[in-house]
Order: sequence, then C-alpha cells, then structure tokens
Amino acid sequence: MQSFLLKTSGPVLYLVVLHIYTAQAQKPCCWFRQWEGYIHNIYGVYDSVSNYASTSDIQSYVHVDYGLMKVVNELMVVNASVLTTVTVIGDYKKKISYTIVGRECFQSPLTDALDESCVPEDAILIGTHSFLGVKANTFILPFHNATRTTTSRITVSSDNCLPLHELLLTIDKTSSFSTITMQNVTAGIVDPSIFNVPDFCNQKPKVTQVLHMNTVGWHTIIKHKIL
Repeated sequence: MQSFLLKTSGPVLYLVVLHIYTAQAQKPCCWFRQWEGYIHNIYGVYDSVSNYASTSDIQSYVHVDYGLMKVVNELMVVNASVLTTVTVIGDYKKKISYTIVGRECFQSPLTDALDESCVPEDAILIGTHSFLGVKANTFILPFHNATRTTTSRITVSSDNCLPLHELLLTIDKTSSFSTITMQNVTAGIVDPSIFNVPDFCNQKPKVTQVLHMNTVGWHTIIKHKIL
C-alpha cells in the first residue's frame, strides 16, 4: 500500500483538496483514462488577518479509473507526531466520497464532475524546455477575480502529455502557494479491487459536510476553484 504523508508547521492540520485538470490546450493533450501515480505537494498558506502561517509537505499515491468513475487516495497523515492512516474513495457515479480512518467511514457528497485528465483549453503555451531531462511544455493559466490574484503554471511532457509539475500562487487576505510534482505516472490499474468500498462503509456510515479529500490529481484551484 502506497502512502500519503502530511506534515504541518502549525497546530492546524490543512487537508488540501486536489482535483484533475480538464479540457485541452492549442492541440488536444491528454494522458490516460486509467492511471496511477505518485504526487509530492508542498503547500503553504498565510492569513494576513490573524498573521498565521502554515506549511505542509504532502506525499500521495492516486488511482484513477474514468470507466468506473472512481478515484482512490491512499495516504498517511502526520500531525503533531500523531500518525493517521486514511483512504479516500471518490465514487462519481454515486456522487459520494468515502473517507476511511481505521474502521470508521465518513461519507460526504461529491458535487463536482470527474473530468478528463487533460491540459486546460484556456492554457497558454509559454515555452518548451527540459524538465529533469525530459522534454516538456509549460503552460500558464491566468485567473481573474475581484478580490484575489491567482496564477498557475503546469508542465507536461512534450511527447505524451504526462503531467510533471504544477506551480500555483494565490494573493489574497488568505494567500497560498503550492508546488506539485508527479512521478511514476503509469497507464492502467494494477489492482482493480482498490476501488471497492469496504462493507462497513455501507453498514454504519457517518455523514459529514466537512471539507474532505475527494480526489488527488492536479490542484483544486484548477477548474477555477480556489480554497
């Protein structure tokens, strides 16, 4: 079982919801409908009102199957030296997210659609370069909002559009930055049973409206949603 590691610099544990990019660039550029991969995310937030800052170091392994309309995260959360193992299954057909901690299962509604893994259609190509020895294309996505400024850059391999890196910066009363590096992205699912919802989730589920981790892929702010 792969893991997700989250470390925070302050007393507050920030769970970053991650989503998947959609649409296309100047030419259609998509990766796989079934895929698995490793994600490393450095995330930081600063609240100028309370003068509070926190950083997180996040590592995760994600499984995506567009045929089943499901996404699974396997993760571990470390906060204040406490280790918690968490598995999150997003079922986009049923519009339910199952967050599993030990033998407890929490259900939350999924309000967004599961979109294709592609470079967004409004992305602007800013250059081709080498990313860790891989020929890559970097795109910029401008965001416009009356109260905040957000910019995002995404990098994919030139040959097969595999996601490599994302950099995102938001300036607001609560500002944030995020860097995401994706590694070992492979086509197909090694163990399809990873998408099975445990029986105890259907027996005595706990329903919650609390922010949950429903999918890991590219960042939440992609699709113009900013935390």
